[in-house]
Amino acid sequence: MSFTRCLLALPLIAVLSLLTTRPGAADRGQDDAKPQEAQKKGGKKNQSNEIIQEFPGAAGEKTAWKVQYQVGDPRPGLLITGTWFKTGPKAEWFQVTGEMRLSEIFVPYNNGTTRIYDIGAQGEYDLVEHSKDDAGINGELLHKGLVVKEIRDTGILWKYYDKVRRGQELLLWATIGATNYNYLVEFSFRCDGSLSCRMGSTGKNYGNHETMGHMHHGCWRIDMNVGDKDHNSVAVVRRHETKADKGKAEDTVTYLKKEGGVQWKAEEFTRLRVQSKIKNAQDHAISYELVPLRPGSPRHFGPDEEFTANDFWVTPYKFEELYYPSLPIYVKKDRSIEDTDVVIWYMSPAYHLPRDEDGIFVNGRGEMEVRGVAMTTWCGLEMRPRNLFEKSPLYP
Repeated sequence: MSFTRCLLALPLIAVLSLLTTRPGAADRGQDDAKPQEAQKKGGKKNQSNEIIQEFPGAAGEKTAWKVQYQVGDPRPGLLITGTWFKTGPKAEWFQVTGEMRLSEIFVPYNNGTTRIYDIGAQGEYDLVEHSKDDAGINGELLHKGLVVKEIRDTGILWKYYDKVRRGQELLLWATIGATNYNYLVEFSFRCDGSLSCRMGSTGKNYGNHETMGHMHHGCWRIDMNVGDKDHNSVAVVRRHETKADKGKAEDTVTYLKKEGGVQWKAEEFTRLRVQSKIKNAQDHAISYELVPLRPGSPRHFGPDEEFTANDFWVTPYKFEELYYPSLPIYVKKDRSIEDTDVVIWYMSPAYHLPRDEDGIFVNGRGEMEVRGVAMTTWCGLEMRPRNLFEKSPLYP
């Protein structure tokens, strides 16, 4: 795709941003049983592939994930098209999400002028083919090496004195090649029903910006389909504690009525809760919470960067609304997000302040050279189930 065609395919806000930026890529304990899995192979181009991954539990009890995904055409990158979870071998599949994607990678530099959009501006970028060295000893290469599937140990899931269980996860990941930068895009699905989305930035520091601080923002779009996709509601959950309360704290749960943005506040442990009308065996509503994994909250003030004013956004589902920087335009419609199919958007920030370990080198003539590569910097989010189980998962 040519750069001109790429511009024509983008919303107006993205086109204006690209025209005002510099061209180029961004800096840029119990049993030892192995998980059982069955993967559907083949299928026509552009159709979703499916993986069913089971995790062993006590006394033969098992949980499982069913994950559908697409690679490359018709969309660049690795795209999750649907996820379902089973709390036990006799349980029904419970849908968690529809489509999950990295909508944009926004890279603003500290000079205030270099602002790069690594997905919207990259008409020619593609996935990188992996080798066995990429996959590691537990990895499996799929789709001619464009995707890696791993089963990983996640450490202690729970422990109580002499009783313990280690956790496991199914991991699907791919690498976006954006000229001088490689972006690792990971989706993990854990035995306890939680999932995560992460982006890792690695590669070569941007030319003529080798020592300049900059940020890599992973801008995620997640279509939540908790139980019944047409009957989800979204709440902001906050923790409050003040001096006047003398150590007493309380949690507030505020349900949102209209689409819009929400800011994350470290002192409030802000999270978004997407709640279903379906209840568990204890008569508690089942929900999933987006828990940020972040070091801070950036705000940017360049042209058309209003989308950075909030850390979360919520909109009703529209299949054509895919581009993160266009969110300020989307939410002007003031649509209801009560008891409907909702999309949550989240910007995961990572600040890269270059160091010698990132391959910086000044030669004997006083000229900047780059030897080596930038170590991976990660950012992302976690989606935790709430009341999906009526007891501790995978507990005797």
